Amino acid sequence: GDMVICERVIRHGHDSRAADPALVQMVATGPRARRGMVVTADRIIDSPVEKERLLRATDHGAGVAVVDLESAAYAEAAGEVGIPWLVLRAVSDTAAEALPALLNRCRDEGGAVRRGKVALELIGDPGALPFLLSLRQRIRQCAETLADATEALLRSCATTAIDGLAAGQAA
Repeated sequence: GDMVICERVIRHGHDSRAADPALVQMVATGPRARRGMVVTADRIIDSPVEKERLLRATDHGAGVAVVDLESAAYAEAAGEVGIPWLVLRAVSDTAAEALPALLNRCRDEGGAVRRGKVALELIGDPGALPFLLSLRQRIRQCAETLADATEALLRSCATTAIDGLAAGQAA
C-alpha cells in the first residue's frame, strides 16, 4: 500500500527517463510516500528470485524500486511531445512475495490479465485462490492510495495556477 513517487523510469535494458522535478516535489510530502524508481518489464515478474535479478541488473542505486509493465511507455510518449510527467505507484506485492505463475499465462496480446482465463487456470491450481483474493484487496487499497495522491496533486496544481493568475492580475 505504500506509494512510490518515481523520480526515474527505466525500461529494462534501456536508458532511464527522469520525471518532472516540480511534480515530484508537489507529491513528495505525503506521509506514506517514498521516492524511488520504476523498472518496466515485459512480463509479470512473479518470483522473488526474478524480482531480485531484475533489480540487480538495473542501476537503481540504493533507493526504492518497483516493477511494472507500463510506466516506461507512458513516460516515453509524454517525453517525446514535451509533456511534464510523473509516475505514482502503490505497492501491491513486495519483493519477497511470489505471485501465482498463472497470471502470466492469463495475459492477452495487450498484456492485460483476463479474469476469465484466471478462472479457468484456477481449476488446475485452486491453491492460488486465497492469495489472489488477498492481492485483489491490496490492489483496491492501492487504488485508494493513488486516488488520494492524485487528488492532492491536482489541488496543488490548481492552487499554483490560481496563485499565478492572481499574481499576474496584480502586476
